[in-house]
Amino acid sequence: MEMYEWIYQIAIEGIKYVLIAHWFLGFEFNRRKTKYLLLLYPLLIPVVEYLDIPHTVFLYRYLWGVLLLFFLFKRRLIEKVKAFFVIWFLVGLVDALILIVYFICTTVLFADGNMEMEMILGCVGAVFWIFLVWKCLKLQKGMQNFWNKLSNKEYVLLIIVLILLSFILGGMQSNLYGISTLSIETVRLISMVFAAYLFMVLLILFIYSQQSKKQLEKVNQLNVRYLKLQKRYYEYSLSQYEDMKKFRHDINHHIFILSELSREDKITELQEYIETMAEGYEKMRGIHTGNFIADCIISRVLHELKEKAAFQFELEGHFPETFFMEDIDFCILLSNLLENAKEAIEKVTGECFLQMEIKSFHQWFYLIVRNSVASKEIDFQRTSKADKRNHGFGVQNISR
Repeated sequence: MEMYEWIYQIAIEGIKYVLIAHWFLGFEFNRRKTKYLLLLYPLLIPVVEYLDIPHTVFLYRYLWGVLLLFFLFKRRLIEKVKAFFVIWFLVGLVDALILIVYFICTTVLFADGNMEMEMILGCVGAVFWIFLVWKCLKLQKGMQNFWNKLSNKEYVLLIIVLILLSFILGGMQSNLYGISTLSIETVRLISMVFAAYLFMVLLILFIYSQQSKKQLEKVNQLNVRYLKLQKRYYEYSLSQYEDMKKFRHDINHHIFILSELSREDKITELQEYIETMAEGYEKMRGIHTGNFIADCIISRVLHELKEKAAFQFELEGHFPETFFMEDIDFCILLSNLLENAKEAIEKVTGECFLQMEIKSFHQWFYLIVRNSVASKEIDFQRTSKADKRNHGFGVQNISR
């Protein structure tokens, strides 16, 4: 390969992989310094060219896409591998379609292997993806949701369809180099393209129906969870109400003790008694954030942390009366945030805290959760639990 071909591979093809991975599959950029290892890729090009081993150059070209996904983005390794194959097929299909459209519009064929023309059409493909990023926000959100909900079986089915489409478009592309006039062959090409995309639409509808079914099941599970939260909060409120009744019943006794300690100038004993009363009152005081779901979730977490002797909880602010999130989405967000905080606090020995700040400014809303941790280094990309198969999804749910 010539040097300009390598430059095209790194720049133009790299842009396509980054655009699709970030804006259409929802991959977040990695802030680790390991991304700078990508600089080694162009430095090894002379070595690959010098070795001149069969298929080495071909494999090294497509290794660029793998490295971009591996070093530039977060997500687990298996997700990056799955994304590579999908992106590879999508880039190839779009480039093949651009070639076919070019022929239909111009009836001019260039020689097979004409790298200059292929790179020009490849640049058109990059412009196509940039345009989708710029103008098609709904399409981006739809593809991200589609990708995040894709099961392994649906992924295999999608790959099979992409392979079939590649064979169809590859056959059409090969057929183009064997004809010279725009006649019956062109009509056949258009028909094949239409049939291929009709098949693709049917596949998407099928997968969408499957995902909708899963979403309904998930909503049902969340509703059950929500009802359990309501029940726990109701029981917790009843317990607090009983404690408050006892506190009010004993208030005259407390006032008498305070007055006696004050009259006898026993300041130290007076302060200790007031602190004891304050601690008892704090334990009885309910959680009132202005949002019933938040009250339920916070109360549950505090109830589970009540055994921690040196635990402190601080709450600042209230939720607005009109909240922009759906109840189910908010339940997922806050439950995962506080569940992660609770698990981190349980690992701490000694003093620990949980702080929540609720703020709003114009159209912006801020929910800040701080908590004690046992370790200063935290890897948000993988779970610390032993059962990694069934855990490690909390941070992903929060991000979504």
